[in-house]
Parts: sequence; C-alpha cells; structure tokens
Amino acid sequence: MKTAKNIIIDTDIGTNADDLITLVLALNSPEINILGVTTVYTDSLLRAKIGHYVLNLLNRSDIPIYAGMSESLYNNRPVESPDRPIFKDFYSDDFSNMCDAVSFIINTILENPYEITLVAIGPLTNIASAIIKEPKIVPYIKEIVMMGGVTHLSVIKDILPLCEHNVSSDPEAASVVCSSGIPIAMFGLDITYQINIDNSHIQELIATMLKKWMLLTKRDVSFLCDPLTIVYLISPNLLKGENVDIHVEYNKTHPSGQTIPIINKNSNIKVYLDIDKNGTIDFIMKRLL
Repeated sequence: MKTAKNIIIDTDIGTNADDLITLVLALNSPEINILGVTTVYTDSLLRAKIGHYVLNLLNRSDIPIYAGMSESLYNNRPVESPDRPIFKDFYSDDFSNMCDAVSFIINTILENPYEITLVAIGPLTNIASAIIKEPKIVPYIKEIVMMGGVTHLSVIKDILPLCEHNVSSDPEAASVVCSSGIPIAMFGLDITYQINIDNSHIQELIATMLKKWMLLTKRDVSFLCDPLTIVYLISPNLLKGENVDIHVEYNKTHPSGQTIPIINKNSNIKVYLDIDKNGTIDFIMKRLL
C-alpha cells in the first residue's frame, strides 16, 4: 500500500468556491494527508475562520489552519473589494490560532525534509515569504503544485486572458517561487479553462458558494481551477504537460503578472496544458459525492 502524500494547502478560500471543492476533494482522498491549511490574500484571518468552519463541519477539526499574509509581498498592490471573502455566513468566531502561516510552513518543512508538497491555490505570498525568511527550506520541499499563471501554449490559447489572478495579485512572489529551483507542477488557465461545472453537478453547500460566485462574476459556469492540483497528486494520467521555464513579468510599464514560458525540457517547472475532461469530472464528482 502506498504511503499517503503529505501536503499543506495554501489557499484564498472564501471567494471562488473552487478552493472549498479542492479542500473537500483532498479530505475525501485517502491518498492525501493534509498536515495543515494556510490562508493568504485580503483578510486572511477571515479566510482562516471560513476554513475553520468548513473543517469543523466535515469533522476534521484535527487539521490545523493558520492565517497568513493579507497583503502582497511588497505591500504595493491594493486589493479591490470584489476579491475579498464573500462567504461571511460560513465562518467560525471561535478561531484563535496564534501561529502564523509562514512560520508553520517553514517549521513543517524543516521537521519533514523531502516529504512535504505545497499545494498553492491562491497568490504565492506565503510561500515566497517562507523562502525569503528561511532559504534552507528550498531543497527540502518535495514539490509545489500551484494553480496560477497562463502561458498560451494550449489548444485554447486564443480565448485566454493575458494574466491570471493568483499570479497578478502578487507577481513578485510568483517570481520568487518560479525562480527558486523547487520542482513545480503548474496548473494555469491553459488547462483550467478546459473544464467547468454547472449547478447540476454539486451538493448544497458548494452549490450555494458557486451560485454566489457566478453572480459576482456574471457567468453561468464555474471553472474547476484549483481542484486540478489534487487530481494531479492522485491521478496524474488524466493530465498532460511540458517542461518550461517561467519568467514572471512585474514591470509596472506592462500588464503585471504575465507568466512568459520558455521551452526547456530540463526545467524544474512543468506546465499542464491538456486534460481528460470527462475522466476528470467523473473523478472529482465521485470523490465529492
């Protein structure tokens, strides 16, 4: 029997419902062992309270959750109000975890060298801060599985925006992570825009969150962005990609947050570009339901 993969989920849970779906998917997967959850981006404390509520609801209060960085790495990009947590009816007032997310990430990696996979499904501020604060962790990180960026290398390249939210929210942090040399599996809009769900697919709590998000974004579908990180950890055969170096553009004279790919078969970064859509939806729904 294979040993479960030890992960930390770094998330901006509380806005788009796919963070919640990712957490539930990981909790329902015996192949995954969640050592902790860290929150990031705009009011990370409220996001931690939302995550704490969800973990309690699912009888997993044993999993620690820590609030992390709310601002960008250099505190130079004010966040617009639509990106703040919108699910304030799902949170715990009794949350009082004093250990900060960055310290938790550093300590957990140092105590478990070569064993920890960081699943990054929000802006990369916490992870970049951990690397800057304690560079010793870099060779000890098994892998970073991140939802972020867009390379315009996939079959749907013509419909994709120039930048992706998680990277453009803190491009300096993304640059630190992508240039660290740590093995990275990157799930950007090139692949995540190829798979979506509608309200017929999902249970009541997640459907409520999805409906709120669809209303906010004025769309009648929700893309399954973040959950692909967990699909990759369990069933990588459903996904295909290629190795590239990633240059993150954060010069303010250009659209900030572009992730520019440079093909390199020896790169530590593999960007995923193709997906078995039906197989992936079937896998996710079986785990969720």
